[in-house]
Amino acid sequence: MMVFMQSRIPFFSQNVIKLILYIDDFEVTNPLSPKAGTHKLGGVYFTLANQHPKFRSSLDNIHLLAMYNSSDAKLYGYGVIFEPFINDLSSLAREGMDITTPVFTGNVKVGIAQVVGDNLGMHSLFGFAEGFTANYPCRWCKMHREEIRLSVVEKVQLKRTKANYEVDLNRHNLQETGIKADCPLNQIEHFHVINNVAPDIMHDLLEGVCPLELKLVLHQLIQQGFFTLDTLNARITSFNYGAPDSRNKPCVFSQHSLLHPDGAASQKAGQMWSLMRHITVMLGDLVPEENEHWEVLLLLLECMDFIFAPVISKEDTIFLKHLMKDHHSLFLQVFGERHLKPKHHFMTHYPKAIQALGPIKRFWVMRFEAKHNFSKRLSHIVCNFQNIAKTLSYRSQLLLCHNLLSKKHMKGQDVEVGPGSSVVVASLDNAQFLSVSLGVALYDEVYLANWVKVYGSKYQSNLMVVVSKSDEGDIVFGKILHVVVVESTVTLVYQKWLTIGYSRHFHAFEVQPEQPHSIGITKVDNLIDFYPLHAVKSYQQYENLYYISLRHRVG
Repeated sequence: MMVFMQSRIPFFSQNVIKLILYIDDFEVTNPLSPKAGTHKLGGVYFTLANQHPKFRSSLDNIHLLAMYNSSDAKLYGYGVIFEPFINDLSSLAREGMDITTPVFTGNVKVGIAQVVGDNLGMHSLFGFAEGFTANYPCRWCKMHREEIRLSVVEKVQLKRTKANYEVDLNRHNLQETGIKADCPLNQIEHFHVINNVAPDIMHDLLEGVCPLELKLVLHQLIQQGFFTLDTLNARITSFNYGAPDSRNKPCVFSQHSLLHPDGAASQKAGQMWSLMRHITVMLGDLVPEENEHWEVLLLLLECMDFIFAPVISKEDTIFLKHLMKDHHSLFLQVFGERHLKPKHHFMTHYPKAIQALGPIKRFWVMRFEAKHNFSKRLSHIVCNFQNIAKTLSYRSQLLLCHNLLSKKHMKGQDVEVGPGSSVVVASLDNAQFLSVSLGVALYDEVYLANWVKVYGSKYQSNLMVVVSKSDEGDIVFGKILHVVVVESTVTLVYQKWLTIGYSRHFHAFEVQPEQPHSIGITKVDNLIDFYPLHAVKSYQQYENLYYISLRHRVG
């Protein structure tokens, strides 16, 4: 991201605090109550792009910038709401502020790196068409909605630029340009909406394309007689999701939802992500290979592997572009009566966005949306809605004051050790190996924790981790046996598992324990991928295989 901004915007080649802004509306009352909409608020939050992502995802490092009544934004416009912020930021961008610390002394300026949010909120703030059935519903290009329905690739010649943006803005014709008004943030010298390329992968995929295509595919597979709705729901409820997905177990499907796939998603974003990653293992044994509807799902999952990856190369983005083209083309071919949705079209801009910003998962809104929970809970406790925005803002500032004084935001929850017990190394299996590897005497005590959280990732026994890669480039998995904590250093003792291969039909790695059993040891910091995983037993009878579905592509 820094390379892109420095090459395209000279302002960011200086010492600059780079802000990532998030804007969204939320309800503080029951959305089904008669008061729904009356107290609807808009929240603007920010975090610092300069921070490492492992700190940026902490709610303590996401700060409230502004809170307003949503009705005021519609009545008076965003210019009035953002005016104080624009004035302050323009001053900070122009004059900066002098900072003196033990490690740095100098003048630092402040600027907006990117603005993120759901598509409706972004289009509303940026002044683009808010209805996605508009003639020009895309904020990145000027493709007409009729062409969007059939276009499977990004067309560079239709890209919005500062020049054509100014021309379209002066035409004052929403139907022919897709631009309703100028964005107030464009008053800031270094910022322009055209350079804001961060997409919204949570709403585009997990609450858009994924539920739509999953329901379409499942309906067709049921119609073809591979399984019934009861079988599908039985497997969803009985599937072994393991500890990593225990809080995001998906809900069952109704007949109505499969018959009306364009309706509201029956799953939350976290549930849909869990279901998408496991559905192929869940049903793969019931569906024959080379099924064209199943292939649509597999291509979508392969696209998601790259989109959600924390590390991605330029070559990967080129491959992703062709992968998306194949997926969109097959979708139009298999579901001939349907057309591509605007969110399908937004996906075609992802490769360019990744080349500009790096991994776009760093800009998704999942963690920002979790920040709403503080205001929602507090409003139910306060139960006084006279100027509720002021009340919530004041309490948020008190919380920030507490975090600053306690230096909680600086400490973070880097390592959180759960309950456990101290044991003598000699009492453990493979004691001699552990003694040498841990660097302790055979009769020293070490602390075995039931679980440990490292920057939010929870490690415990029986979970799988990616420990290394073989000389051939294959991923090597290990099953955690013990979580050892020695002087704040977290070490995992694992049983080595053999990777049989990758099954594209199941979109998962086929693994089994090494015979004879052997163990290894690694520090959490040395893992190839920091997300703990879960191995699922194959549904196929007499097959002694386990399947592991990754959260994203491991480079």
